[in-house]
Amino acid sequence: MFLNSGPAQGQNHTYERRKEGSHVIHIVTLQPSKYAIEFIKAHNQVFGRETIDSIAKRTGADIAINAGFFEIGNAQDGMPSGTLIINKQLLGLTLTKQACLIYGQKTFNVQTLTPHLDVKIGSNIVSPQKVNKSPNKKDIVLYSHLWGTHTLTPLKERQEIAVNAQSKVVEFSRQGNTAIPQDGFVLSLPIDDPTNPVTTGDDVTLQLTPSSLSQPEVESVVMGIPILIQDATINPALSENQAHFYKAAHARTAVGLRPNGDLVIIVAEHAYKKPLQNVTLEEVRSVILANKEKLVQKYKKPTLTDLTLSEMKEIVAEEFAEKGSAVGLTLPELAALMKGLGCESAINLDGGGSSSLFLNGQVMNHTVGDQDEGIGQAVLRPLSDAIVFKLAS
Repeated sequence: MFLNSGPAQGQNHTYERRKEGSHVIHIVTLQPSKYAIEFIKAHNQVFGRETIDSIAKRTGADIAINAGFFEIGNAQDGMPSGTLIINKQLLGLTLTKQACLIYGQKTFNVQTLTPHLDVKIGSNIVSPQKVNKSPNKKDIVLYSHLWGTHTLTPLKERQEIAVNAQSKVVEFSRQGNTAIPQDGFVLSLPIDDPTNPVTTGDDVTLQLTPSSLSQPEVESVVMGIPILIQDATINPALSENQAHFYKAAHARTAVGLRPNGDLVIIVAEHAYKKPLQNVTLEEVRSVILANKEKLVQKYKKPTLTDLTLSEMKEIVAEEFAEKGSAVGLTLPELAALMKGLGCESAINLDGGGSSSLFLNGQVMNHTVGDQDEGIGQAVLRPLSDAIVFKLAS
């Protein structure tokens, strides 16, 4: 039996913090019709990441959660790992079968689909393998204006077609690194691709299939992994799949839909603890500097340099061992929870250190870093994208 903090009532949403043993679960239930809902990309561009509180505050959100999976590190940091459409703009595309959360006209739905993109230019029909990704030698890639000012492709290895906001060819270049028209895109092909000649002024048509991705009412789409519930039935693959991602406890973020249209948001906490003997000197330094004002006050020392070794050990033990004792959920447990909350469909979004819930002007869940941050530290991970909810005026 979960012990509840009690739902916040009298609003257009309810919020509960539930605790059962070592599980800590945050549950928000809301009516989408009462909110202006947006999918937001960090910094409003393909690259880069931004924390949930930064995204929420700059957009004036009342509620915000993390959304899609993304790349971490190197030149691809913050780029979406899967299909991502925001306000009808294609930021990322994965051509394999995938689960997606689709939003438009105050309505969410969950589908499994296999996206495909065709670009018709004059007598050519070209099918990009990637969207807003660095190309391998034989790749055909579409670059939207949210990628940046230029394609950044190798100058002597590509041929590129620039298309403006009116869906007209404005440039055909036998080289890479082409300028991307505002609100337009560039189609980048290998230099030896046998595309027929393209002329300035040619009409260009993009066709994204299946049709559920390109209907006029569809505003935003994000890939999740995997579907938890479909047609009121828990996905049987959850219990059959033995992969660590399915069977191990993790921090999780998921959304589900009830038959009456209510949206149910789940954020489950998990502590990614690190043995004290594995803590590095740099991690000790970062913990102490991040908490310097609190520590000086707690230990009544004039400066940090006056802390004793035993006091420093106590600080590190609290940060890496005591804080965040919650144990997360496996995917079967997450699906069972959503089913118990009355969801007839549900999807798992990015989790781990990404799991974030912003509500009442603050991040509600205890966030703890995992493998790409200092394991066990209280870390608010910058994200690729988020879903924000603003009370409709």
